[in-house]
Amino acid sequence: MPQIPLLSGIRTSQRADFVQTYPVNLDPVSLDQGISKGYLRSTAGATTFGTGPGIGRGGIVFNDALHRVMGTKLVKIDGSGNGNVTVLGDVGGSGQCSFALGFGRLAIRSSTNYWYWDGATLVQVTDPDLGQCIDLAWLNGQYFSTDGTYVIATDINDPTSVNPVRYGSAESDPDKVTGLLPLRGEMYVFGKSSIEVQNYVGGSNFPLQSNPGATIPIGCVGPLAKILFAESFAFVGAARNDGLAVWIASGGGATKISTRSIDDLLAAEVNPAGIQLERRVSRDEQKLIVHLSDRSVAFYRNATEKSGVPVWQELRSGRQMDKPYRLRNAVYVDGQWICEDLESNKLGLLDEATGEQFGEAVGWSFQTEFAYNQANGFIVHGLELVGLPGRGQTGDASAFMSYSKDGQVWSQERAVSLGQPNQRQKRVQWRPHSRMGNYAGFRFRGDSSALAGWAALEATVEPLAV
Repeated sequence: MPQIPLLSGIRTSQRADFVQTYPVNLDPVSLDQGISKGYLRSTAGATTFGTGPGIGRGGIVFNDALHRVMGTKLVKIDGSGNGNVTVLGDVGGSGQCSFALGFGRLAIRSSTNYWYWDGATLVQVTDPDLGQCIDLAWLNGQYFSTDGTYVIATDINDPTSVNPVRYGSAESDPDKVTGLLPLRGEMYVFGKSSIEVQNYVGGSNFPLQSNPGATIPIGCVGPLAKILFAESFAFVGAARNDGLAVWIASGGGATKISTRSIDDLLAAEVNPAGIQLERRVSRDEQKLIVHLSDRSVAFYRNATEKSGVPVWQELRSGRQMDKPYRLRNAVYVDGQWICEDLESNKLGLLDEATGEQFGEAVGWSFQTEFAYNQANGFIVHGLELVGLPGRGQTGDASAFMSYSKDGQVWSQERAVSLGQPNQRQKRVQWRPHSRMGNYAGFRFRGDSSALAGWAALEATVEPLAV
């Protein structure tokens, strides 16, 4: 019985192109369990942990406690299990915030304003020499900010003070500055079409010095589109006049990790400057999430290294998978992942025991690679999803199958029962008895009424001579 791989699929387009597809709300796991070399399992959902004074805008652990901006309020969250939220002050603004940890201070960018929280007092930097703040960072005891043109160093003894003689800029390329990121004692100054490395030299003037030989000739689209990842950093950007891609910095350059399909999503993004990266590392996996306007996609570094091909996933919300992914800004603290809800003021715990998001059902789906019989037809008599039914069910659950003979037009869906809760020996089978002319693809979907865990698709086929 032929086995069809599951970790990614193929469809076709009207442009006479083969397009790779990725599982939606299913984590690809590279593990040889004796059935196949990898499997798909339900992406963790979220259970409500607490509520805050507004929609979450980002968080960080400061002084061993989770701090977040929710609405316009800076809050501290009790992670001991009760989810109590304490309001610390008002930072105003809207949209995603940025944070920088220093000795005894947490720096916060809210909209274009710059704030400090020292555990007792919330202070805004109002020095007129600061200008607007689009990103901030901390390096070697000193805080830095950028307004998109200059890199500004605050006074090392009074971080609320800015002296114009401590202004610097990126010198390798006349592009706009899009962000700052400290790594291994150096400051990476991101521009639209290049990334400049600046060494910390100290002194009474601007304390950074450009290292032209270390410049990466690829830029970053915005202040939220870069993050520490894989012992280096990942970012979304491009060289001058090139299309956007996802990269990991390495060896003085950058390695592209996005595929053609991911690049197509980036090219279609309506607000590239608003792309946000998020990192989640747990259970022998390093996951890089790219949040776009209408969906999120995730890169699996460890699975990629094990399988030898880029492993990606798509993340969405809603039973029909038609909403942007809600679970954002997850922070690991007190042995648990606490996330925000894109749609409400709720806080949640990432929970692998459910696929639901804050009590709402979420769909999952995946497509297969094409089955092909050397340019001859074949009849598909049977299909069986081999995996782990009967887990995490709240009642009756079903899976739906459809097939395509051209990669674009799909047949009517056929449903089969996933059985009852704890019916773990249930066999998930279809009997289509359908003739395929040349090649065929298969599509499956379900929802979070049952946890999904699929290791293989077995097909019973009858080859034809023509």
